[in-house]
Amino acid sequence: MDDYLKTEEGIETVRLPPYHCDFSPIEKYWVRRKGYVAKQNTTRKLPDLIKLGEESADIFKPEDFPKLFAHCIKLEDDYWDIDTKEDRIEEVGDEQADEDVAEEGGDLEPLDQDLDDDNDLALLPF
Repeated sequence: MDDYLKTEEGIETVRLPPYHCDFSPIEKYWVRRKGYVAKQNTTRKLPDLIKLGEESADIFKPEDFPKLFAHCIKLEDDYWDIDTKEDRIEEVGDEQADEDVAEEGGDLEPLDQDLDDDNDLALLPF
């Protein structure tokens, strides 16, 4: 179906990352509408709540929707950037740890003390 729409009708399919509300413009839309209703809901009566729900649809104008999409795309790019930096930090950290072990003469040595009584356990750093 997507291929048909893309070729025959000239429609571009936009795929969103699954299961992440930060990347979903629809979630941003609903959060703002629910926030409006929650803030304005002073009577807590069903007819007033229904009216507020209808009013909340007017918060957004058609020109606001591209901004929602742009915000989510930017956020996804920011997440990718952070993820890439974290991967690079882990790589550098792993290399540094390997160098430290090599400088110290090999593997870590086991504890030389008996840990049979409770007083010895109190000395451990956890």
